[in-house]
Amino acid sequence: MRISCLQENLAKGLSIAGRVTSSRVTMPVLENILIAVENGRIRLVCTNLDVSINVWINGTVEEEGALTVPVRLLTEFVNLLPSGKPVNLTYLTQSRQLEVSCGQFRTAFNTIEANQFPDVQDSIHEMEATLNLDTHELRTMIEETAFAAATGEDRPNLACVQVELADTGLTLAATDGFRLAVRHTTLEQAERDQKILVPARALSELSRILADADSSKPVDVAVTNNHSQILANLHGLSHERGSFVEVLLICQLVDAHFPDYNRIIPQEGATSVIVDRNNLLQATRASFLLTRENNNIVTAKFNTEEDCIEISSESNDRGDSRNKLEARISGEALDISFNGQYLIDALTHIQTEFVVMDMTQNNRPAKLCPSASEESKGRDFLQVIMPMTSAR
Repeated sequence: MRISCLQENLAKGLSIAGRVTSSRVTMPVLENILIAVENGRIRLVCTNLDVSINVWINGTVEEEGALTVPVRLLTEFVNLLPSGKPVNLTYLTQSRQLEVSCGQFRTAFNTIEANQFPDVQDSIHEMEATLNLDTHELRTMIEETAFAAATGEDRPNLACVQVELADTGLTLAATDGFRLAVRHTTLEQAERDQKILVPARALSELSRILADADSSKPVDVAVTNNHSQILANLHGLSHERGSFVEVLLICQLVDAHFPDYNRIIPQEGATSVIVDRNNLLQATRASFLLTRENNNIVTAKFNTEEDCIEISSESNDRGDSRNKLEARISGEALDISFNGQYLIDALTHIQTEFVVMDMTQNNRPAKLCPSASEESKGRDFLQVIMPMTSAR
């Protein structure tokens, strides 16, 4: 194998593929990246067996071939090389090493044969109909839901995002048992009903890649016939330096039960509030300062007589915080305590100027939605936060 590519392009490909590599592996080859040159294309592949990322980058091919090298070492070395310069990769047959050179820099890496690397594309031809999604819309949907998934490994069903496809559109939902985020968008394509569980970490990786993708081209998403894998194929800004040509992410789906989240969404609130999102966010952050290393509890007092909200917190060691802000409140006065971090996360992921809060009782979940606007037509986004018992 003998190839050459710009330092920026190689560094970008390594950074995208290498993020799925785990240090806790049972097979040494899984710590490596597969560099394959076939049909004049350069492909970089990493996998942890649950998630695999294929990245194609621009470059010059003099001789085809395939091999694997330690991805972290190669990435660190390439990042040290001068930008704008060509990086040459040559397989040394006698020593079975990959020589990487750029100007006066040279390092030879030990390799493992490519045939020991898992075949991550063996199911690519066994897909159901492909769904074409807008790049920006898909990234937004992931960002607005994946953060609410559980992060531990003890509840695999909650460490996922439920992806639901129906003739009404596409819905993503995530919950860790204490909060919920649901995002829906309408689609022109009519599809049959389908629900799958995709690990939230895999979708977060996809979201990062989408940030550098060509937004003028759709993302092709498909599920294998046996419903064991989901595939996402997207295009990069291949004409720009430091970009990629194409990425294919393949992820194993989770076979588990996802909660019926519709049962906990408040339908009609006894108290409804419209408030400036940024003001509420800043007030919550101010009160959260005193509680973030303790119980995280902040209390929201909705005053119907003065049309205001008081966000407060108390700490025996640090003091107390009281922050008032104007709001439009209808219904009953109410005091409700939240995990301050959850409220901050919810408000951070709402992008409209005003946020709508609906609540029934101080011991029942609260629903947060973006305020109605022209931009929100054809899409729905809501979050639910469970209340906490105040220590006061």
